[in-house]
Amino acid sequence: CCLINEKAGDLWKNGIPEKDAFYIKTVGDDIIFSGCRNRATIYSVYHFLEKYLNAGFFWDGDSIHSIDTFVAPEIDLYEESAFLYRFSRSGSDCNAGYTFTHWWNFEQWKNEIDYLLKNKVNMARIGLGFDAVQKRAYRKMGVDNPDTKEDLQRIEAAQKVYDYCNMVGLDLVNYLPSVNVSDAF
Repeated sequence: CCLINEKAGDLWKNGIPEKDAFYIKTVGDDIIFSGCRNRATIYSVYHFLEKYLNAGFFWDGDSIHSIDTFVAPEIDLYEESAFLYRFSRSGSDCNAGYTFTHWWNFEQWKNEIDYLLKNKVNMARIGLGFDAVQKRAYRKMGVDNPDTKEDLQRIEAAQKVYDYCNMVGLDLVNYLPSVNVSDAF
């Protein structure tokens, strides 16, 4: 049986660390996966799959081998990240943003976010939907620039992406302009 954050109370008796950390521990026939925050619990499961079941997680797909039976070895593993932040620009570089990620739907972004989590990334810059925000700010300044069908689809996808990031605990960061801008922005 796999237990996620069940029976884990004693594991965190020394307090919650500032950096992402997780435990994987066998207790009898149970395997306990526990993280100090949601994303760290996710990290523990992926770590287990990689280390004990020889799974591989790649940008273009996962490699998970089928097995008939599995007997877990005795495990008492604690892992804490060496760095507080592990950052990805995640499709927000100019070349990616202007070419492919700008047009991704929610499922494509979800795959990207899941890939980041599988690789223990905890912070990303996902510049999705900012063109629509920019258009609305221009409208407040008197520029006639209505939303297109594509704008509305990107806004809907952006909301789902940001909600999903919040649910899994992926911190998001975005850059602000380094010039004076109107209050409409």
